Amino acid sequence: MKILVGFSLLICVVICYPSTVLLNTTFNNVNVPDTKVKSEPDKYPLPYILNEKLPGVFVKEDLTKPVDKVKVADSDVKIYIFTQKNNNSGLEIEVANASVAKTPFDPKKPTCFVIHGWNNDRTSTLNHLVKDAILESKDVNVFIVDWSKYADKNYLSAHNAVPGVAKIVAKFVQLLEKSKHLTTDRTFLVGHSLGAHVSGLVGAALNSQLDYIIGLDPAWPLFSSSDTESRLDYTDAKYVQVIHTCAGRLGFPISIGHSDYYPNGGAVQEGCGVQDVTGSCSHGRSYEYLAESIRGYKYAATRCSNYEAYKRGECKNQRASWMGGYNIDKKAVGDYFLDTNGSPPYAKS
Repeated sequence: MKILVGFSLLICVVICYPSTVLLNTTFNNVNVPDTKVKSEPDKYPLPYILNEKLPGVFVKEDLTKPVDKVKVADSDVKIYIFTQKNNNSGLEIEVANASVAKTPFDPKKPTCFVIHGWNNDRTSTLNHLVKDAILESKDVNVFIVDWSKYADKNYLSAHNAVPGVAKIVAKFVQLLEKSKHLTTDRTFLVGHSLGAHVSGLVGAALNSQLDYIIGLDPAWPLFSSSDTESRLDYTDAKYVQVIHTCAGRLGFPISIGHSDYYPNGGAVQEGCGVQDVTGSCSHGRSYEYLAESIRGYKYAATRCSNYEAYKRGECKNQRASWMGGYNIDKKAVGDYFLDTNGSPPYAKS
């Protein structure tokens, strides 16, 4: 692996990174499920992904080298339950038998699963922001899925673990259905990056019966637009909402949900700046926006053909929608655009 250091080299990386080249051609579509466009780039164009190992120290991870298939065992995935009764101290559930007998789990309440992505674990900001935002006002079973045994490895290994992790989470849900009367139509998933694709595969394994999935900037490297079986897409739940914040770099560059939201155009977020070499700042804004929206901040979005048309005011008469929130807008279909602030609160409304 080659370490890249130095300001001039970092600027080159930013300029050369594939973002706006793709966005001009991929955001011109309204995502109606039965009229998917066929002209978008199919695969991530670079043979590597940048990883910031230490502040200012970037490593190029080769995406072309062969990696053995990953066999994920039940013990490799940890699941923790949080409720209003134990918001600050999650209880670990034995995945193999979904043993929730001595936990506050209540099948009469809605259930949420939060699934992190690469280089994350159960302590990551995503989990606590979303979990806390929900439990502050909603009496919900919140399960945090920790698959850091693979997510903390190189990107190739983490990517290859996605199907195995999804299989285990789906089995866990099915066990809760059978033994504890959980209902999938009151269950929703929130997944970030690779976790968005885990969520999609869980939904597919459950015959698309989940209430909804929120995909937070689904990962792009090593996923393709044509291979819907290996990633999140609109068929994986009764409703799929996607929030794009680093599209064309770390995030998927095209619309893949029933509704797709593109804050600030979806590629680079306000306040992240040129120093966001890897895109991690923009990538992470997706869950910061969601957490704010669950807390009641309003992200007013407008349906439009692309961000440029939105900025020119050409879509003022088109359908408006609130991005995110706990009660998401399930009537929204297509691509929606909005602007945000560069610092909290990010919502302008």
